[in-house]
Amino acid sequence: PECGWVDESADEKPDVRVEETDAQTRVRQAKRKLDDYIDIFDPTLKAPVKEKSGEEKAGAGNLQPIVSQPLTEPASPKAARYSETRTNNLERLVDSYRQAKAELSLDDFKLLKLRIPGQGEVSLRGYFRHIKYAQTGYNGRVLFGGGLIEQRYGLGFKFRFFDRIDGKLVTLYVSPAQMQAYRSSRYISELLSHADDVKFFTVYALGTVTQSPSGKSYGLEVDDLRHLAIVLGPAKDLVEEGKAAAP
Repeated sequence: PECGWVDESADEKPDVRVEETDAQTRVRQAKRKLDDYIDIFDPTLKAPVKEKSGEEKAGAGNLQPIVSQPLTEPASPKAARYSETRTNNLERLVDSYRQAKAELSLDDFKLLKLRIPGQGEVSLRGYFRHIKYAQTGYNGRVLFGGGLIEQRYGLGFKFRFFDRIDGKLVTLYVSPAQMQAYRSSRYISELLSHADDVKFFTVYALGTVTQSPSGKSYGLEVDDLRHLAIVLGPAKDLVEEGKAAAP
């Protein structure tokens, strides 16, 4: 005779708590050491920069989509109670990257990941590419390198990288019109005003590398200055004092 009772729980898998791997534990601990860790960076800029100030304010919510809020995507990984941080602010991402690189061990730094909508997951370290390794065209990475302000053109400027691509000079030109259209241009101008006080600047940018018509140099073109971040280098007097004190 058939048995009317069926143990439905026999086919159910027990609700076992998934334990963190050693790598996951190290990533979690590394994130806690940082002031502002970015999980998701969206480089998409949806609003034009030349809007009137009133229109910009009306669309401000679109310029900064989600900051320090959980990502509401169904494919959320194994994170338990961790709120993922999302931003499209390049300078914020650069600050997080620089702190991680400076304060974490190399092994822990290599473990950090970053999600880019449309690209997927990449290593935080791999999303930043030194200018000397850049390729012609859009690299899909934050290109960076040290250098000097070669010339000013009113509000505009030309930045010359120390390192070269294929032995050829690399520059970044920002026109006066670009600066005038950028609402944070005063902040950039303030940074550039320290050109005589610092040994160098470091530029971080999302842009396109193009070769000059003569083929003798390369240019890094940044269409939107929200995709440009400039960091002051060490002060000249501190560098000189350090050299003088060296045996």
